[in-house]
Amino acid sequence: MKKNKRKRKVLPIVLTLMILVLAGFASYNVFQVRHVLVEGNEEYSADYIVTLADIPDETLMIRVDENKLEENIGGNPFLSLENVDYKLPDTVVLTVLERKPAAVLTYAGNVLLLDREMNVLEMDASAESANYPELQGIAVEALNLGKQLQTADAFKLSVATSILDELKTQDALGMVGVIDLTDINNIRLKTKGGPGVLFGQSDNPAGKIGWMVKLLPSLIQEGSTQGILDVTAGTFATYRRDGAQDNTNTDTQEPEEQNGEEDTA
Repeated sequence: MKKNKRKRKVLPIVLTLMILVLAGFASYNVFQVRHVLVEGNEEYSADYIVTLADIPDETLMIRVDENKLEENIGGNPFLSLENVDYKLPDTVVLTVLERKPAAVLTYAGNVLLLDREMNVLEMDASAESANYPELQGIAVEALNLGKQLQTADAFKLSVATSILDELKTQDALGMVGVIDLTDINNIRLKTKGGPGVLFGQSDNPAGKIGWMVKLLPSLIQEGSTQGILDVTAGTFATYRRDGAQDNTNTDTQEPEEQNGEEDTA
């Protein structure tokens, strides 16, 4: 009688152990990473990014090291890992961002290639210097490939981003050679083949760049390649042929439409 009782007690334990062993064996074989999909890539092939990610063979889905994936993919400064998703039983989905060059900055004799978020893409990009606006007036404290510039002027980085974004939106990146942020309240742009642009503070970049885009081609065509185009107001622009700070020798252009009403020049 006692033996039967022992058997009844031992049997559930044995069955439970067997189930756990089988479940562990099944999970080891079924929930291994067998497929890696890549999303968000344009210029870089999925095969290249999968190789860069370097997920070890026989890795279980629950053991995927996302920090290591981010580090591996970030080994190419033009790439960043944005998200990791899982499709059971055996597929990992990597969403990446391809960083695009947006500006250059000279530091310690090197030309740095930067994206719109001020991440360093290349340390020696002198060959690229003519293709993108040069940022001036940012005091760099430290830098690493694939990482954002370290500076005490963090606000200047966000201002640079907003100006670069608006230049791209208005297809005007090719008009500007230098964005001078030395005085954040008196930002200046040097154009390619035209007069300088007094941008002023960082507010209303859309309006200010809009006036630059509207007037700069005609000024260049007229031979007005010197002086200053003042767009600080954002709602109108003033061109000073001699670059003076007063209102002498000026041409003023007002918006054709403001608050639904037409204004005359």
